[in-house]
Amino acid sequence: MKCKIQYVTCLLYLQSLLFAQDIIQNGFTKSLGMGMGYYQYAEFDTLDNPVMRMDTGVLRILGDIGYIYNNGIKLYGSLDANMSIGVYTGSILDPTNPDRDGQKLTALVANSFYDARFKVAYNILKPFNIANMTLYLQVGAGYYFNYTNGLSVVRFQGYTYIPIELESEIRINEKIVINYGIGYDYFLVGNHFTKSTQWYYGDNYQTIQKQGFGVSALFGVTFIRENGQTNSVKLAYQYWDIGAGEPMRTTEGGSGVTTPVVIYEPKNHTHLIMLQYTWHF
Repeated sequence: MKCKIQYVTCLLYLQSLLFAQDIIQNGFTKSLGMGMGYYQYAEFDTLDNPVMRMDTGVLRILGDIGYIYNNGIKLYGSLDANMSIGVYTGSILDPTNPDRDGQKLTALVANSFYDARFKVAYNILKPFNIANMTLYLQVGAGYYFNYTNGLSVVRFQGYTYIPIELESEIRINEKIVINYGIGYDYFLVGNHFTKSTQWYYGDNYQTIQKQGFGVSALFGVTFIRENGQTNSVKLAYQYWDIGAGEPMRTTEGGSGVTTPVVIYEPKNHTHLIMLQYTWHF
């Protein structure tokens, strides 16, 4: 009986080592993918009353490239590009015309946004020789850029941040690996530009946003084919909470009369839910 137990234990150990070869592949890693999902961007005034929101469907192209070292360290960068179209719900801003100012407005809106990240990761399970699981602690630098080009005014938004993440892989059997992860995006600074002269203001609005944070999560499954190549299906979620920008004094002349006004960028929330399919090669 003792010999049988030792034999079974040895087989399980060898099996776990075999699984590890599929999960931990040292050297270059590359992937390309596509996704679709839902994007919501909403702004709020100082009393947390909604000012406007955009609800859009999203198409995404994504990719990453990296290198995994034998000591458990991984360096990699990722980029996703997103195009969305949907509905804008808000109100007309015309402080010089009380009859028009504040009227409800619904319109078609197009939006594009991009997220680039470079990260250094370490498999914190490496010293314990756990064969069929990895757990990477990741930190790096990121930049999120948003371009609203489907309204009557051009808007740019950019967030510089530090991603801090935990991401894991668990080998279930010869063909399936479970992926999951959580992250916190430490907000450094945001830059905002609105071409407000298109709305008859005397100046274009530019501001720096200094408060905010982001969170992210993913869950998915990686399928291992007979030739060793892998494909992944993942559900990803991202959230941004960004504080208001500094107000700017300018003038408004849409009614033919130049009037002093103050404009500002309200605080905003972003929700993004994506279903992604990725090819690893």
